[in-house]
Formats: sequence, structure tokens, C-alpha cells
Amino acid sequence: MKILVLITAILTLGFADTGEGVSELVTLDTVDPTVQVLAPNGGENYVNEEFIEITWSASDFSFGNAPIKIYFSEDGGETYTDNTDFEENDGIYQWTVPDTPCIDAVVRITAIDEFGNSANDESDNSFSYYEVGAQISISPSSLSFDINLENSAEETQTLTITNSGDVPLEVAINQYFPVVDIDGNVYQRIQIGDQIWMAENLKVTHYNDGTEIPTGYSDDDWANLSTDAYAVYDDNESNADTYGYMYNWYAVETDNLAPEGWHVPTDEEWTALSDYLGGSSVAGGKMKECTPGSCPESEYWNSPNTGATNESGFTGLPGGYRSNSNGYYGSMGDYGYFWSSTEYHGSNAWYRILRYNISEIYRSNSSKRNGFSVRCIRD
Repeated sequence: MKILVLITAILTLGFADTGEGVSELVTLDTVDPTVQVLAPNGGENYVNEEFIEITWSASDFSFGNAPIKIYFSEDGGETYTDNTDFEENDGIYQWTVPDTPCIDAVVRITAIDEFGNSANDESDNSFSYYEVGAQISISPSSLSFDINLENSAEETQTLTITNSGDVPLEVAINQYFPVVDIDGNVYQRIQIGDQIWMAENLKVTHYNDGTEIPTGYSDDDWANLSTDAYAVYDDNESNADTYGYMYNWYAVETDNLAPEGWHVPTDEEWTALSDYLGGSSVAGGKMKECTPGSCPESEYWNSPNTGATNESGFTGLPGGYRSNSNGYYGSMGDYGYFWSSTEYHGSNAWYRILRYNISEIYRSNSSKRNGFSVRCIRD
């Protein structure tokens, strides 16, 4: 015999005495509404006294005729003002942008049903509005321009920024010079929090003292190494152009693998990176390469490239690995393995892995004989 049990969190039914000996069915709603701000939701720029539409989505079992209240903040959500009556839940409110400039505006939508249950949502980030005619001009037109310095020479270039509005203009200028290894390979770099990382995998064939790094081992020989070495995926040099070389940990251990002024990151430095990016469960997605404007699509990562945004600029690639057990190559397109310089115990060392089907950056340890990618961090 089957027994059907129905559980509902929305309605509770009871009977009320009407005073005439008749019981009347009463409907009670104990569930909060749902509400979401759609626009402005952060990053928009408006002109003072412009007409714009504030839009939202809200639902509830027990909404009345006017369940929506709209609040405005000009200090990033620290304080709000109530400038509207209760509005119908039609999802649109015509708003006149204030006549004073603001660079930290936020909208909050509150939904209240007839039983007093309420919920609210705010713009995910702040938006701005400026005086009519306010313009910012920059010369050179691009903030990325070259300054060539050779033999300790000095060169000066002028960057002129003008602002015709009366809103304070904040300017930050970061100067990053590419990293060059002993073989002449040039690497872009990226600042993430307080750390400066290479934005590409290492592909050097000499230590920074000029000594050649051993290579060219067969599968069997690689699997039995206890000395430093590097390899290229599938023994195909063209793979190094994109993914760099794979190094065993004995090469990392020499402390001469990175260019001068740089080093292979410690386990603690990897942890600091993932912590800055919101924790290991989400940091991987922020570090994985994807096609700009079409993330998480990628020319290199296999689908679905879960969570990939590359918002950190780390541009992690799925370079695969060379196995410590048989010397075989594997997992290009699926996984990216990156050594740390921290030993786990006599035969293992810590590393990080990015995966095509998860947004996590995973911490583990493995045999020092594995061939993994290497990223460097500035001293």
C-alpha cells in the first residue's frame, strides 16, 4: 500500500470562528517573497536628469496591488533614502537621475506581501551619473604604450588626462615590464592581490646560471629519474609555444629554474592566491583561460570549462602532465598541473591542479618524478 504525504512550506490552513457558529477557512502565508534587481545592477554610467528604467523581478503567493518599494543610495549602500510610494509589481519604474553627480549609486528593491513577509535585493555593484557634458580625455589615447629603455638610458613620456566634469577623477598607473628568462623568452605578468605572477607557463631550457636542463629521456628513463629534467608534451616542440615545458620537481628543487628576481611559488603562496580569489572552491574558475567575450568557451580547455572567467588574468592552461610511473603524457585539454617549491616528504611535493569540469583549484601532493607545468612569482 502506498501512502502519499504532501508537505507545503507556503500555506498553512486553519479555521476561524466567525461568531455565528460557522467556521471560515483562513489562508496564511509564511514564506518571504523573491526579488531580484535587474537594472541598474552595477557599472552603468548615466547623465544627470536622464530618464532611465529601474527593472526588477519579484514573485510571491500573496502580493497585494502595490508590494514594491524602491530605495536609493549614493554611498555604495551604506545608507538609503525612500523616494517612492509603494509600486505595482510590473517590473519597471521610470526614474529621473538626480541632478548632482554620484560615482557610488546603488538601488534596493523591497518586496512585501500582504502577510508582512518581505525580501530585498540590491544592485550587485555601484553605478554612476554625471553632469551633462562631463568628459574624460586621455592622451595618448591608449593607456598601454611602450617605453624603450636600453643601457640604463632614461626616457620620458607624458600622459595627459583632463576631466571637464566636477566629479573627482581617480587615476592609477601601473607599470609592468615583461619578464625575460635566460633563453630570451618573454613572459607577460599580472598582479593578483599583493602578488605578481607570470601570466604564462615557463618554457626555459637553461637554469638561470646558464647550465642546460637535461631533457630527451625515453618513457622508461623518465619514470626512473631521481635527477632534474624537463620534457615537452608528446615530444612535440610546438606544444611548448602554448603550454610551456613540463619539469620534474628535481628541476624545481635546484632553485635556479626561474629568472632572476623570480621563484617557483611555495605551497603557502599558492594558498594566498586562492584565498585572495575567494577560496579554493571558486578560485580555479577565476584562473582558467577562456575566450574573451565568450567565457567559458576556450580554444584550449575541453568543454564545459566549468566556472572559467579568467577574471584574475592568470590565464591557466590545461597543459597536462608526464607520468612518474611510465613516462606517458596525458590530460592535455582536461587538466593543468602546477608545481610548488614545497616538499611534502622524501618522494613527494605539493602541487595545484586546474580541471576542465570544476571551478576549484585543487591542492595535493605527488611524486617528484612527475612532469608538471611551472608558473613563477616575483620575489
